[in-house]
Amino acid sequence: MNSLYDALYSALVDIAQAADKPDAKLLEDQLHKLKDVFCNLPSYAGQTVNDEKLLRDVLEAVATYGGITTSLKDERDHEAWLSSERADISWNYWKRYTLYLKKQEKFPPAVISSIDKSTDTILSLMESPKRQGDWDRRGMVVGNIQSGKTSNYVGLICKAVDAGYKVIIVLAGLNNDLRSQTQKRIDKGFLGRDTSKSRNHDRRTTIFGAGRFSSRGLQPVTAVTSSEANGDYRKSVHSTVTITPGGDPVIAVVKKNVTPLKNLFDWFANISQSGRISNVPLLLIDDEADNASIDTKAAKRMGMSEEDIKEQDPSRVNGWIRKILNCFSQSVYVGYTATPFANIFIYPDDGSRDGSEYGEDLYPRSFIVNLHAPSNYIGPEKVFGLDDDRTSGTTEQEPLPLIRLISDYEKIFPVKHKSTLKVHEIPDSMKQAIYAFILSCAIRDARGQGHKHKSMLIHVTRYVDVQEQLVSIIDSLIRDIKAELDMKTGPQYEKLIRSLKTLWDTDFVETTRRVKDAIDDNEIIPLTWDEIEPLLFSSASKIEVKAVNGRAADGGLDYDSHNKGMSVIAVGGDKLSRGLTLEGLSVSYYTRTSKMYDTLLQMGRWFGFRNGYADVCRLYTSRVLTKWYRHIALVNKEFRQELDDMASIGASPENYGLKVRTHPDGMIVTALNKMRNSDTRKVTYSGHLVQITKYYRKSDVNQRNVDFLSTWAASLGKPGMNGRGAPGSYIWKNVSSARIMDFLENIKVHPECSYASSHILIQYILSQNAEKELTDWTVVLISVKDPSSYQHSLMIGGLPVNVSWRRNASHDEFEDENNVSLVNNNLITPSHQSIDLDDRQYQEALRETREEFSQNGHGPKAKEPQEPSGPVIRRIRDSRKGLLLVYVFKSGEVSETKKPIKIYPDTYVGYAISFPDSPTATQVEYKVDEVYRENIARDEGEDDGTY
Repeated sequence: MNSLYDALYSALVDIAQAADKPDAKLLEDQLHKLKDVFCNLPSYAGQTVNDEKLLRDVLEAVATYGGITTSLKDERDHEAWLSSERADISWNYWKRYTLYLKKQEKFPPAVISSIDKSTDTILSLMESPKRQGDWDRRGMVVGNIQSGKTSNYVGLICKAVDAGYKVIIVLAGLNNDLRSQTQKRIDKGFLGRDTSKSRNHDRRTTIFGAGRFSSRGLQPVTAVTSSEANGDYRKSVHSTVTITPGGDPVIAVVKKNVTPLKNLFDWFANISQSGRISNVPLLLIDDEADNASIDTKAAKRMGMSEEDIKEQDPSRVNGWIRKILNCFSQSVYVGYTATPFANIFIYPDDGSRDGSEYGEDLYPRSFIVNLHAPSNYIGPEKVFGLDDDRTSGTTEQEPLPLIRLISDYEKIFPVKHKSTLKVHEIPDSMKQAIYAFILSCAIRDARGQGHKHKSMLIHVTRYVDVQEQLVSIIDSLIRDIKAELDMKTGPQYEKLIRSLKTLWDTDFVETTRRVKDAIDDNEIIPLTWDEIEPLLFSSASKIEVKAVNGRAADGGLDYDSHNKGMSVIAVGGDKLSRGLTLEGLSVSYYTRTSKMYDTLLQMGRWFGFRNGYADVCRLYTSRVLTKWYRHIALVNKEFRQELDDMASIGASPENYGLKVRTHPDGMIVTALNKMRNSDTRKVTYSGHLVQITKYYRKSDVNQRNVDFLSTWAASLGKPGMNGRGAPGSYIWKNVSSARIMDFLENIKVHPECSYASSHILIQYILSQNAEKELTDWTVVLISVKDPSSYQHSLMIGGLPVNVSWRRNASHDEFEDENNVSLVNNNLITPSHQSIDLDDRQYQEALRETREEFSQNGHGPKAKEPQEPSGPVIRRIRDSRKGLLLVYVFKSGEVSETKKPIKIYPDTYVGYAISFPDSPTATQVEYKVDEVYRENIARDEGEDDGTY
């Protein structure tokens, strides 16, 4: 039956898009007129709609804006083609897909437009399928966790087939659940038919998804895999499907597993008859490209002879992917991931090191595309907030009030436990999380989302045996809750209702208010307890408890079989950690730790789109994980900003990979076995800010540093005053690099500040001096203008210096109490980096900062920057000029109101160096400490095994 709601929604969205300034009054007037027409049509007879909800949905859709797309590209051996061929292509699959996204999936118009633009960018960076001869393109698309990467590459598949690509391979995850989920999405968005109902790959199957919006002129596509759990590629297809130039396109969705990959290779190798398949363009999409696709044996081959290398095969999945690409004379590899750290640690090469059998590795040498998320995306920085960071120019952002800190789980689920752990009960915090999920389901039902999927995630253990014990306990609890809510009487019922009502009063009411104030979401409607209580039983009665692991007998999560919405509590480990989407996820209970940025980000299934229910989302987790995620949010933002910055100056993927690989801060971004250069580090400080952020709390080193600074400052002569942004400070210009190196050699820093090793810094300065760079320095000794009562002045080199104050974070729960660790890892004040710029440079830096701000898709409420950002300042500064900022400061602990409650006796000397961008930047090589490597390897080992 046709839906009156869908018809009115589609018409109102079109009207809103056409209007200059769509508002509620305009749409309400149009709705009344449309209903007069639609309600009289036989196909909508007897149907009604909630006008208020419909208008909210439309306003939300047109208010959402799509993310921008930036790209780095290498044009070598590439011929521009899309603009000249566009008019000759019938975009039938793409047009059908956009109708499906708009009318069935209710994607906001700006998001569909964003997918259109970004897939055009990616397609243009691929090769024309009509181009003759041999060609091979390698690229990567960087998205966000749970931000619509699948929707993007389904759109790319549609356009690629329309343009003429004949073989499409999608590598989708390591397990059947994820492969099947991906196939279903491709079935809906591209094929338009349900492959789980196909037999012998017959195209005449049940039409659904985009198939309901079919137009004439679609070229038939043969699917050689199906969405059934066991529907991966099998050898039996070899004899039933042919691949020939000009024939029908073929698509396969396969696991990253040796067996299906080998089966594919055997098929292609048989067709090619020991050569390469010609004039059949291949598009291979590698979903979660940093997982399993990386050649983890590469590091072991570093330094080997050519003969030895031939005896060392790549890791198995990596090798089969490369061999499949090698079967085609015309191929494109596009890796999609939200955590590209491992991919850019692949060294670019020409394939000769690994022999002709495999060809070159999967480094994205041709292009890297950065997809910014739409405005309605809830990502790491919204969930965990951002710290004020001088290095990246990031300003502090408060998190949404969705995190609930827990610790009582440790007695039941110790961080270090074995598969033999016995579980007899669940923590009180987990019970509260389950209550929160029941309330969230009832709230969403009250808001008209009764037929939407609703999920809760519980991830506390890697072991299947422990997960199954937990499932049994939770299932019993849910059954008891359903029974009490059904009975509506007795002391147990009264106790349950009191618990739910208390959680509602103390948590949900205030959280909804705060979230509604923080984000623009018209669908978040405040409700009363009287509106929620009657829905508790019906909402709870739908909840199922499922194990999501390799042993699950029922195949795990099957949202598609629940037409009226599935409500599920999913208990699992690895399968919940990467790629698998939990539809309508609202409550997460997560305690699993890892020290790898990419692993932690991928475990964050709670990121994504939460239209109409962001306020009822909860993350129950530990204090340490919250702290780590907040740091990762900053690292991730800086990482992606680096990509945007490099794209803005026309850099190539190789330039970007080099800059990230050589980042001097020594970030632990991914497993060491995914980095070829695991024993040796190479760094360049070009365009970076180096800060000393850790100190000995009490040590003779501190006083010796003060004494040396005093002598050294006196040797610089008479300083100037009144620099921009640092009134009262002392400034020396035209200082030689020899003086700077003398300073670095004598100021002793904490050994954990490995990124600021005096030896490496001096070596870098010397190497740049040879290029006539970093020869002319500005030195600033910071003296605050108005010292507070807890600060004081002292004489440095005969100059009265009002010392600064920097709060210590080392008294926090997870820090070493013998050290001073500066809050947010920041020493400098933001404005100090521009102190050596002249007026012209300053204005140019401010203009570029504002341009980048406007280009990066900030919302209309975001405030335009009033000062230049650090990265832009370093890009503007002359490569001959370096800036050394010296801080003399006191430290201590503060109260909740940030007033000092404990001041340490020592005075500390810290410094920051703002290095300009350099076109001749030299890499400085140094060895990674073996103990450091062993510690990281041990931490990685926690993730070994089957989940």
